[in-house]
Amino acid sequence: MKGAGVALFLEIVISLSLSQTASADQFKLLTFNFNAETTNKALKNNRLAIFEDYIQKNNVDAVLIQECWDLDDYVSMSIKVAKDLNMDFAYHLEDGLAHVRVTSTCILSKKNLDLRNIRMFKLPHSAFTIGDGQNTWAGFGEVNILIGGTLTLPNGTPIHLWTSHFTGASYVNNYDQLFFSYQQMLADVQENGEKWENAQVILAGDFNSTLDWPGLTYLTGLGGLKDEWSQGHPGDPGYTAVGTLLSPEYDPMIHGTGFFPPQYYPIADQAIDHMLTHRPSQYSAAIMRVFTSPINNTWMSDHYGLLTTFDLNGIPPVSNPSADTDMAALGSPTIFTLTESGLANLPRQKNFVVTSKRGLTLIDEPNVDTQFFFTNDKGNAYPSNSADITTGNTASFAFFKSGNYKYRMIVRDYRRNPQSPPDYTKDPRVSEMDGTVSVNE
Repeated sequence: MKGAGVALFLEIVISLSLSQTASADQFKLLTFNFNAETTNKALKNNRLAIFEDYIQKNNVDAVLIQECWDLDDYVSMSIKVAKDLNMDFAYHLEDGLAHVRVTSTCILSKKNLDLRNIRMFKLPHSAFTIGDGQNTWAGFGEVNILIGGTLTLPNGTPIHLWTSHFTGASYVNNYDQLFFSYQQMLADVQENGEKWENAQVILAGDFNSTLDWPGLTYLTGLGGLKDEWSQGHPGDPGYTAVGTLLSPEYDPMIHGTGFFPPQYYPIADQAIDHMLTHRPSQYSAAIMRVFTSPINNTWMSDHYGLLTTFDLNGIPPVSNPSADTDMAALGSPTIFTLTESGLANLPRQKNFVVTSKRGLTLIDEPNVDTQFFFTNDKGNAYPSNSADITTGNTASFAFFKSGNYKYRMIVRDYRRNPQSPPDYTKDPRVSEMDGTVSVNE
């Protein structure tokens, strides 16, 4: 929402001045998986504006981004953020094809922290790639990039930041990537003329693994790194990916429509984003999950971010909540489950009422192909205005605005009977349902 011109100008000037200078007493670090699966341009633009505003208003000193998406002529959205906010940055392209559709892993930091000593590595088990990772790039499968850099904190202490989007393909592959990353962190500290026992090192990002996986067990054990969440919130699981529909922490983007690749499969509630630190100095820290509710009706990602505030004087930060919003207050999504009996008696018309910002969720139980699409939403349903799902799939729509939106659902059943598998050589039995989704958030 735009305010008066003078007030808006003053707010921008003040915010920009805050974003350029780090506090002498605190260091704020954000790590965030930015949901590169979406292709919705309007959603990306909304998210970008909200993200930049968040960095400024919360005086974030450095940002680590995984699944950083491309935007317009920028191969990495981090380039635009750095220009807009006058920040230092480093990135490496990761999955996809540059200038067509590509993701990246990124570091952003305030100018006075002097980002330098940039290190980039392609991790073990990554797919074959071609290109320089900056402007040219093609990845032929899953690619995982480790990127690191050195900052100087306001108190003069160097700190080594590292981030990656690690593979979750297997325990072994994840372990190999984490162990390789640990070796690079050790070598970097030594090459910088420091001793490991005295070095300030942070490894944060999307680990695609929980703390009981072997790789993280090693890092937080023999590796000497500490998990900031466990330190700050003992007993709180701190889920950063929440796929349980009726959970008070459910993120509908976890089953967002129109993603590439699709993400309609069941996803357990997990803490897979982590902030690991090696900090012999007696800094205190507060850590919380952020972007846990929509901002301006915009869900920011299928992950929640982690914002850590380090107090360089060792004074405990005043606030240490688990999350930045009351997630339970959002209520539950409106859920429609297509069952076998429901398919046999599918009504020609059915209306839905959505009262939660968690939107509308569809579940397909029978082994049939279901297509659901809006016919007059005018871009207000997102991540996409349509979903194609099949047995065991879940698809969620959120909405930018309240309103009445017409939909149509087409079910194609290629089975001879409910017990038989689909026979795609035969014409399907087609059932249709349409109606209105009334969004009253």
